[in-house]
Amino acid sequence: MDIKEAVDSSIKEFNKSQDKFKIQNIDDFELIGQNSTLDSMAIVNFLMLLEKKLLKDLNIKINLMDKVFLEKKEKLNIKDLVSILES
Repeated sequence: MDIKEAVDSSIKEFNKSQDKFKIQNIDDFELIGQNSTLDSMAIVNFLMLLEKKLLKDLNIKINLMDKVFLEKKEKLNIKDLVSILES
């Protein structure tokens, strides 16, 4: 499993875990930003789920909240998230 596969798997797991919000598994799906369909709790839940998967499956310990929000971008899509994780 690589980082992109971990993100893909986390998206599937997130989408199964609740009914209100869904993440489309496409590169330009906006997780954070003006066009995002997610609320702040949904974003936090997804990032925490991804953190756990990265640790469990790839032995990568990362604080995604810090990593993502320290970038101070006005928007974050799936492709950006994968790039952040791979750097």
